[in-house]
Amino acid sequence: MMNNQEIKKEIINYFKLGNPKLKNLKEFPTSESLISLGYVDSFGIIESISFLEKNFKIKIKDDEITLDNLGTIDLMTQLVLKKLDEK
Repeated sequence: MMNNQEIKKEIINYFKLGNPKLKNLKEFPTSESLISLGYVDSFGIIESISFLEKNFKIKIKDDEITLDNLGTIDLMTQLVLKKLDEK
């Protein structure tokens, strides 16, 4: 099973590939809200859910689509770890 750092790296790479503003950042804001920072909008969150589900072969339930689970890269990583543990 993947560890925390491997999952986080894949999520960061996903956002860097899809967002030119994030691509060239020297330090990626993993503990800050990408929405609040203006890097991602609500559509970007929906796309990221699709990426997480396909890439990690997990299912994110509607009631899990919250800022508490998806607000930052760190929170997304924790959600993926939790989902992988449930398999």
